[in-house]
Amino acid sequence: MAMKTFTLNILTLLLSLVIVGTSFAQQGYSKVYEKQWEALQSSSIINTFDDNLMIGGSYEGENLILKINPEGDIIWNKTFGSSNTYEPSLRIKKLLDSTYLSASTSYMSENQEYGISFVKMSENGDSIWTSLLTLTNYLSHFSIEQVYDSGYLISSGIYINESPPYSEMLIIKLDKFAQYEWAKSIDILNNTNAACSVVQTPDSNFIVSGYAYNSNEYLTELILLKISIEGDFIWSKTYSYPNTNWDRTKVVVLDNSLLLLGGTNNHIFILKTTNDGEIIWSKKLNVYSENFFNYVNINAYILTDSELAILSPDNLIKIDSDGEIIWSTSFWMYTSDFTVLNNEFYVSGNGPLLGVKKVNIESPPQIGLCKLDSNGINNTDCIMGGDLNYELAEFDTDTLIINATDIVFSKSMFPMEVSSKSFSVSDKCVDFIGGLSRLDDSKITIYPNPNYGNFEIATSQGMGILKIQIFNTSGQLVYDQTNNGESNMQIKITENLHGIFLLKVFSENSTLCKKLIIN
Repeated sequence: MAMKTFTLNILTLLLSLVIVGTSFAQQGYSKVYEKQWEALQSSSIINTFDDNLMIGGSYEGENLILKINPEGDIIWNKTFGSSNTYEPSLRIKKLLDSTYLSASTSYMSENQEYGISFVKMSENGDSIWTSLLTLTNYLSHFSIEQVYDSGYLISSGIYINESPPYSEMLIIKLDKFAQYEWAKSIDILNNTNAACSVVQTPDSNFIVSGYAYNSNEYLTELILLKISIEGDFIWSKTYSYPNTNWDRTKVVVLDNSLLLLGGTNNHIFILKTTNDGEIIWSKKLNVYSENFFNYVNINAYILTDSELAILSPDNLIKIDSDGEIIWSTSFWMYTSDFTVLNNEFYVSGNGPLLGVKKVNIESPPQIGLCKLDSNGINNTDCIMGGDLNYELAEFDTDTLIINATDIVFSKSMFPMEVSSKSFSVSDKCVDFIGGLSRLDDSKITIYPNPNYGNFEIATSQGMGILKIQIFNTSGQLVYDQTNNGESNMQIKITENLHGIFLLKVFSENSTLCKKLIIN
């Protein structure tokens, strides 16, 4: 009997260790990567073939890649080429031969030209080859995908004029050494045109998503194009929604359909279409999604046959195949990209956040990383969960005439020096600059948060509320209300406020700050 009891106790202990180990593995964290007095920013993140992660971005005018393990520790880092530190464009792609490609845009001041530089590298970060594509103008919304012939397809918007049309869609096909094969410059509407994402379809053709703006009719269109491997147009679809200006799009190929994502400053639109672009259903997520920098784009990750994850600036959203929201999480940083590893979510972003009080101290940019479990949970103060809502959205569809021009770019293989630096990593959130000093915001409770402008504020330890102020991300005071010193306060905002805000709660002896989201 004693032996049986002993065995049962051992089994119970082992089971407890497994549960604790599983729980620990699911714990989220928040990390900051920085270097004193110097600037780091992220623009992309991927999971690697050996179950680690790579963050791409910039460091002091150079491209930067950090390889880290799932715990966030740095394995190695590489810096090379030139990059815009405050708007890094570096994208990292896993290739068919189990290597990696980094691609980034840059301005070459010595000959006053723009270019896209490429570095193919091994798992250890060793350079295999480098290539340069010389451009005539500046690119926006830069994206790159590898295709079935081991080459690459780039989609972008290229600025061409100082008067309308300001920009055109640009599609570039490269071979497996990132050398130019063909390119199309596409003019759809008369003001602004941009291609934001491209993906290859099972029939070896390509779907391109983007947007176009007609200044004569004040009309903005979401665009889907299907083109062949030779760059010939197969079909085009446009989608318009009243009073909406798009600033980024993403297209995802599902088993028997397409998913088109469109972003504005106030909403994320999701359109599920047939393989020919006909709408099956369309929804509008009521989520604030401010585009802080040009390099911030919508991204999506296919989790299972029936579930997807979507990242828009500030928000990670998990949906099912019908567009129903499973969960959502918002971030206290400027998000740039995300990936999934072992059913956990890794979201990269940038800081510091800009606060509401002018200060003379400049804090160099830093990279933030948030790890969330499979349910979107992270037990740090760098993120906050919240229920988003959606409504059905009716789009008008049309087919427009596509004007395409063949263009030629110069190409070259060129040497690029790759080096390593030292960076520190800490368990914390990206800094908040220009705000009041962060006191213990656990003394403030906002319910619900996110909300629709109707919520309750409660303070602990009997702290009376004398006044509250709400500021937007530009530091503008958008709401101000006094109180009689009680510890609870009901707020009902009648103004049309949507977005992420900073709430300041004033008491007799202190002022506390907390993040507030109004949908």
